[in-house]
Amino acid sequence: MNLEMRETIKLYEFGEFRLDLERNLLLRSDEIVPLTHKALETLAVLVENSGRIVGKDEIIKRVWQDTFVEEGSLTRNVSTLRKVLGEEPGSNRFIETIPRRGYRFVAQVKAVSAAEAKKELNGGFAENPSEDENALARPRGDFIEYNGAAKNDLPETKYDLRKNEIEPAPPFLTRRRFVFLSLLAVFIAAAAVIYFLILPNWSKLNPSQSSLKTEQELGFTKLTNIGKATEAAISPDGKYVVYVADDIGRQSLWVKQVETGSTVQIADAAEVTYQGLAFSADNNFIYFNLWDRKSVGAIYRIPTLGGVSKKVIHDCMSTLAISPDGKKIAFVRGFAVENDQALIVADIESGDEKIIFRSAQWQAFPAFSPDGNKIAFALGVSPPQEQSYVSVREVSLESGQEKALTDRKWLGISGLVWLRDGNDLILNASEEAHQSFQLWKLNYLSGAAEKITNDSNGLYGAHSMTNDAGVMVALQSDAYVNIWTAPAADLTKASKITSGKYEGPFLSWTPDNRIVYSSRSNGDFDTWIMDEDGGNKKQLTGDKEGEFAPSVTADGAHILFTSNRNGTFHIWQMDIDGRNPKQLTDEDGGWGAVASPAGNWFVYFSTKAGGKENLWKMSLESGESVRLTTLSSYNPAISPDGKMLAYSVWNENAKPQRFEHEIMSLETGSRIRSFELPSTAFRFTGNMLLRWMPDGSGLTFIDHQNGASNISFLPLDGGKPVRLTDFNDSEIFWFDWSRDGRQIVLTRGVLLNDVILIKNLQNLRR
Repeated sequence: MNLEMRETIKLYEFGEFRLDLERNLLLRSDEIVPLTHKALETLAVLVENSGRIVGKDEIIKRVWQDTFVEEGSLTRNVSTLRKVLGEEPGSNRFIETIPRRGYRFVAQVKAVSAAEAKKELNGGFAENPSEDENALARPRGDFIEYNGAAKNDLPETKYDLRKNEIEPAPPFLTRRRFVFLSLLAVFIAAAAVIYFLILPNWSKLNPSQSSLKTEQELGFTKLTNIGKATEAAISPDGKYVVYVADDIGRQSLWVKQVETGSTVQIADAAEVTYQGLAFSADNNFIYFNLWDRKSVGAIYRIPTLGGVSKKVIHDCMSTLAISPDGKKIAFVRGFAVENDQALIVADIESGDEKIIFRSAQWQAFPAFSPDGNKIAFALGVSPPQEQSYVSVREVSLESGQEKALTDRKWLGISGLVWLRDGNDLILNASEEAHQSFQLWKLNYLSGAAEKITNDSNGLYGAHSMTNDAGVMVALQSDAYVNIWTAPAADLTKASKITSGKYEGPFLSWTPDNRIVYSSRSNGDFDTWIMDEDGGNKKQLTGDKEGEFAPSVTADGAHILFTSNRNGTFHIWQMDIDGRNPKQLTDEDGGWGAVASPAGNWFVYFSTKAGGKENLWKMSLESGESVRLTTLSSYNPAISPDGKMLAYSVWNENAKPQRFEHEIMSLETGSRIRSFELPSTAFRFTGNMLLRWMPDGSGLTFIDHQNGASNISFLPLDGGKPVRLTDFNDSEIFWFDWSRDGRQIVLTRGVLLNDVILIKNLQNLRR
């Protein structure tokens, strides 16, 4: 098939499968079949040439291009394809092996043109692809900040990323603190899905700004097709792009040569997190923030095409910037005991540090001015009794004088870069929850801001630019999420009970075994209720603000939820039919309410006492609340008898500071014990989504191994974790046990994130 035909044909159908070349997906009955990029490309070659024998050399040349691989790589790919297609040993339902020659795709294939594919998608994934397909997932980690520990002088560390060996063991990144918009999601491990699902369709807004540029005008080019990218940066000369690939918790680091398209892996997959990517001014090194998801983190430097890395900065948060002359590095450090953060500039060679700005509010995305004398950065602002917002500030390196660059109040910022002429900055930001993140131009002198893109999918993580200010990289994403149930007697027998695209991620059982859940099936992020088999669906809310993390009260009469409908995130209550909404919390709001299974009260967390996220217990009758913890604590889980509380806590008194997990007595308020979860339980933050077993014998959590999520059980008697489910693909983002203990409900799906190149940005200066 020639290139012109391949551009025209977007969809192939065979058996119960569909191969979607537009999204680089294989689907079985509208369910995504997880495949590596190379396996998917192998399938594409075979399907495009169905009925014809395709030689092994031809396949290898198409799939691996100029990269040398052994024939065994192709054999493994074909074996993988046979398994996912469901071929029995010895059968040739789809792929026939031609000895000493190659392979032939023998199933009947229907090729669908681009126009027909759009029509197919209309009936498959969304009621209106021109709208539903336009929502974009917030890529994992891009709006997340960290709160760090006190500085600890340790010997210089070298880290071989290819081997994942450390000499000696280095200190890593700090605990994560979600910034502004993500505050609503601090109690959930699936932050990326949450933000994605709350974004209504950008195409409904019909923007009219004359400054908007189309993808064609800016020259959008997709650089990766892996669906697993989480962050990216481009070198100043525009020759290289570094990106992070995440395989459900295991991350690796890759460099792509823009001109040739060749890619080299410079860090093997490991249970660590890479963030804050940046190239050195001379293009020879890559700086990144590395965290082992337990304690504080560090900035490392590695040669652009791989090698042994060197630790440059200890104890810092995720975002960083390199000065134009390549001599200085800017980063943010958090001080947990003081509960504030500092913007710091350090000399790369000597390590000498200088605090430039310090505040109780979070800071992120530092960007040096072209002359290197100033730093622009994002600052979270939380006025009392008002909606929090993000401000763009500037601070002088010499005087430390700080000022706002604009009076514009942003809902969130995921990238910031200064144009080389110094007159403008490019922001990657959003003003409202209804709007996806886009590129904005901010005039340095006037403070005027104008939106310059209206990308159908939204743009995220754009925080680096070439020296000529003509090219940036960003992330585009999509998600497919649905709800599943399984009988407690055999959790391997799970079945999907929804068939949409954006179902979940929040779930809660009612006492009569109905499911309250979040859905975007009607465009906005609303609360719904349905029977345990997915029938009798009913929409309970219809406002644009959205409701998060529902929890049904013990009597089944009310639903507790989090909402920012009055400007600040608070705990609300509504009747089980969605009527009579009532705000329950005041002052600094609240998040993540969990209704007691044995009383008329609930537990939530709030920053109303000194700015730290503490757990609180509130009576539904009197409205009185009592603080349960003094350290930053998250994700409360109440035992079935209502007597114990499990939660995650950031222990600022430990050396080094770290996330821990504890159980306290709700009767006495005393700590009963601490417990450990395996490193594979991590997802996005150090605090975990916990649920008690229905019989109170232990805790269940989401475990991520071998490219899939499963539910595991940790017994209270000190035994080892036991895996309960048996999924071999996709991620789990939320789960809950039924009140009678007979069933479990889960939100499962996939996030697809890829790197795009944005060109012709120099035209924005005209």
